[in-house]
Amino acid sequence: MAEVLLKARNISKAFPGVRALDGVNFELDKGELHCLVGENGAGKTTFVKALSGAYLDYEGELYIQGEKVQITNPLQAVKLGISAVQQHRDLVPTLSGAENIYLGLELTKGMFIDFDEQYRRARKITDRFDKTIELKIPVQYLTVAEQEIVAIAKALLRNPRILILDEATAPLDRNERKVLFEVLREIKSEGEIGIIFISHNLEELFEIGDRVTVFKDGQLVDTTALSEVTMNEIIRMMIGKEERQRYSKKKMNRGEEILRLSEVSVPNLLEDVNLAVHAGEIVGVAGRLGSNKEKIAEAIFGLSPVSGGDIIFKGKQISAETPAKSIHLGIGLLPVDRREEGLVLSRAVAENIILTWINKFRRAFSSAKSVRNVAGNFVKKLSIKTTGLAQRVEYLSGGNQQKVVMAKWLAADSDLLVLLEPTEGIDVGTRWEIYQILEDLAEAGKAILVISSDLDELLVISDRIVIMGWGRVIEEVRQDNMNKEYIFEKTIARYNGKGKDGESE
Repeated sequence: MAEVLLKARNISKAFPGVRALDGVNFELDKGELHCLVGENGAGKTTFVKALSGAYLDYEGELYIQGEKVQITNPLQAVKLGISAVQQHRDLVPTLSGAENIYLGLELTKGMFIDFDEQYRRARKITDRFDKTIELKIPVQYLTVAEQEIVAIAKALLRNPRILILDEATAPLDRNERKVLFEVLREIKSEGEIGIIFISHNLEELFEIGDRVTVFKDGQLVDTTALSEVTMNEIIRMMIGKEERQRYSKKKMNRGEEILRLSEVSVPNLLEDVNLAVHAGEIVGVAGRLGSNKEKIAEAIFGLSPVSGGDIIFKGKQISAETPAKSIHLGIGLLPVDRREEGLVLSRAVAENIILTWINKFRRAFSSAKSVRNVAGNFVKKLSIKTTGLAQRVEYLSGGNQQKVVMAKWLAADSDLLVLLEPTEGIDVGTRWEIYQILEDLAEAGKAILVISSDLDELLVISDRIVIMGWGRVIEEVRQDNMNKEYIFEKTIARYNGKGKDGESE
């Protein structure tokens, strides 16, 4: 019989107006990968933060290998053998990858930090995942997937007894996930470390997990072996009923051209990119890590310098615009990292929603009533779950935070919405709600560009899919001819021995 590594009993945690955890129980065995799932707002991340010392005022009892503990700070959690890779990576942007991995555990040579030795040892850990990661540059210049790998390496360096991965696979592509799973299987086989694995991708649970625990509305629903449950049964436990009817894409009437990129180039990132988006349609952009697909959004919004070509918005060239001008013109950008780049976490729901509304319409003064009316309208329209307009955004679930970012751009009456990874870290129920919101917006005449690493997502919502590789458009596929295998093959052509132009090397 496996040894119980962690036992949590009657764990509760409350925020103003919200009971995030309500008497939950949880057990983790040595050598086990225990999956923890639930819709956004179910209490998963709150539970993990209680275990890792981020929340100190939780109620209930925690036992590690039979010894009762009270975790009062993150350092104590690490000393107890708990290492967590949070959904929002705990990295210092200005430090290098190697420096982040060894932060707090610096190696010294005499009186000085031995940076060379730190790099060598950090390289050895990250090579298990990806041998191409540059560990000597600030992590702010790494991709989201590379930052995730650095965060995992940092956790493993601390030789944990309990390793917590909160949405660790969300920014990773298929090949990177495969490598991560191989490492996790290796860790499991050693039989000493227990792993708590949180993911909204339910297929992953059956690929890597031993048991699954379901939380709903801050309460424990059930814990069961994955060999004894189906995906639909897990979904039913998560949402309290049979899986919601899946979103079915409508055929839209395409309106006037809103955006056109003509031979657009960004130094070392994009080369002669051509694409167009019309009113009333959703255009998807697919591409694996390294395709630079996200740089299209930066070029459109004025975040990356365009060195060649034209960006035409509603018939006028905007290639040299700034983000402020882009907002005023009617362009909205939903970033990958909604917490760092899309929201002011310490401010209220209403204040976040009206940010762009105030800026676009030059409202130096706004009455409290007008703010409530604008924000309240979009809270209702997007079904944002909140205790009220005054609730701080940081206390919302990930899915509802994403809706607040969308509401911010809708309040500004944006004609073009550019969305980067719109459902990353979003639960299965909220995902379909967001798809429906996007369809409603397209039906209302908005132009929508969705840049996503989730090919299944793009196949579901897109009227057309533009395939990117190495900063170039490889091909455009229309809805009638969309084929998952074909598009996937195109996105990984280089890794099958094909060059930039699709020719064998």
